[in-house]
Amino acid sequence: MAKVRKTLQEMIEEQEKKKEAVSNRLKALKAREATSEKKADTRRKVILGAMVMHMAQNDDAEAVSVLERALRQLTKERDREVFADWSWKADPNNE
Repeated sequence: MAKVRKTLQEMIEEQEKKKEAVSNRLKALKAREATSEKKADTRRKVILGAMVMHMAQNDDAEAVSVLERALRQLTKERDREVFADWSWKADPNNE
């Protein structure tokens, strides 16, 4: 059986499809990387915040100072509202 040769146009179209598939895989990998980094960054922030809060609850003066400065820096009303009734000071009733 004779082998049918592809035209140059067919070969170009085939390579364009492969190029598009590779480009789509690369975009997906970059999106996964960005998502992974965002999750890691959020986790770091939560852990550091919890550590500073714990230290402040145990009367660490530096941690108290960091919390006070951080709370003064809040500019968004909805962020300030979250902390309106909040205190890092240990609740003697919960001990």
